[in-house]
Amino acid sequence: MPLYAGKGAVLSWVSFTNAPGVGTNLSASLVWIKLANPTNLYYPGGFTNLVDLVGSGYVAPTTGHRILNLTNTTLILAGGNLATPIVSAITLASNNTVTVAGPNTNNLKLTFTSSSGAIAGSFIDPVSGRTNSFKGAARQNGNYGAGEFLGTNQSGYFLLGQ
Repeated sequence: MPLYAGKGAVLSWVSFTNAPGVGTNLSASLVWIKLANPTNLYYPGGFTNLVDLVGSGYVAPTTGHRILNLTNTTLILAGGNLATPIVSAITLASNNTVTVAGPNTNNLKLTFTSSSGAIAGSFIDPVSGRTNSFKGAARQNGNYGAGEFLGTNQSGYFLLGQ
């Protein structure tokens, strides 16, 4: 798949299985390439990465059930120009609303879209004071959520429930 206006690509063969239920249904090792471009804000030197890809089916929870089998867990935000990782204890209610335990000094917000498994949120970088958004997905098979956010010139990631 071409990326970055023809200045990059993702290359891979993906293996799919037809396993019943929610299991690992796709896997691959992919090559992600971005050519150097000094005018780019993110990674102007380019990169070549070998990345493991895994995926699984998603089953929307019925009313009153959590999107992930978690109640009290941790959200970690790291990379993306953060001086240090942000670690927040959270509680996931049966209606999939999130409460931050203790003082919410980073104004952390987190929402789930039960129909798709999408995760979205925002936080304030404690050093820059900049509000940043993140997005990702729930992986029921592993009972965690993960995704990404962009800093000023670096990408970052979040993990929920690991």
